[in-house]
Amino acid sequence: MNYNYKEPLEYILKLLVTHPEELEVRQEEEGTVVNLYVKANKEDYGIIIGKGGQRIKNIKNILTVKAVKDGVKINIHVDEEGKKESKEETPPTEETE
Repeated sequence: MNYNYKEPLEYILKLLVTHPEELEVRQEEEGTVVNLYVKANKEDYGIIIGKGGQRIKNIKNILTVKAVKDGVKINIHVDEEGKKESKEETPPTEETE
């Protein structure tokens, strides 16, 4: 494949997020499928995904224009592990007595 999908995605997202220095985009290719993994500051996930996932879908549509020409399929995975970890709390143990 002759095209790097990571760079345009990273460029678009850095314009949107409030913590661009913490944004990470990784590209992995599996045959004719290109997987893009996005990791960001937990405050930026809502901005990246958008209401009902609409913003990330629109960004994917932009990248798909080039992907169709290249004969590949694009998948964008937003890694919200940092967000999930902040919500998890240690459950209280019942072994107090």
